[in-house]
Amino acid sequence: MDERFNQTLQCMLVKFSQSKKEDWDLFLDTSVFAYNTSRHDSTIYTPFELMFGRRCYLPIDVNTRNCNLEDFLKEYQKEDRVKNIDRLTKIRSVTLEKAKINIKKAQEKQKYHYDLKHATSNVYKIGAKVLLKDLLRKKRKGGKLDTKWLGPFVIRKNLGKVLYYICDDRNMKSCWKRVHGTHLKLYHSMASDYDLFSVLLTANKYILKALDRAQ
Repeated sequence: MDERFNQTLQCMLVKFSQSKKEDWDLFLDTSVFAYNTSRHDSTIYTPFELMFGRRCYLPIDVNTRNCNLEDFLKEYQKEDRVKNIDRLTKIRSVTLEKAKINIKKAQEKQKYHYDLKHATSNVYKIGAKVLLKDLLRKKRKGGKLDTKWLGPFVIRKNLGKVLYYICDDRNMKSCWKRVHGTHLKLYHSMASDYDLFSVLLTANKYILKALDRAQ
């Protein structure tokens, strides 16, 4: 949770301090306040609500035209603080229980989408051409700009439990490599240079005819 908060806070500071990056600390209080008063998708509440049992009243929530701020503060001071604290404590307890339920629902939803994306795998036939995900790409210097997939490779054997033996398509006698099916995807051969040139030539003819008609 701390890592996720740090990522969110970092993104907020980057947007605030675009002009002067060395002054990022000047926007720290503002960013944390914005985070604490924003509703989170998992809890459906703001961190401020979970801490104090009520939503945060922002300056924009006060109608300064029809409200005398001094009278507003005096009215707040007249309230029975003990009763008010007891009421907020009860509301906070109920809010925390609801937030726990919301978090559990959010976790189940996230798990479902994760399993749907990672746990399920296609079944590949022997001889099918596939691409292999480059898991070391981000670890290499400058690797973030490299393609995410290597290959093509050929499926040589189905080992069961979503495991396959593959080999290089250009050298069928190369060493077989055992990989997990979730790291593979079907390879679709690109059109030849001649086919691509024909398509571009035909499209160019239609464009020229359209220009002649327009003139």
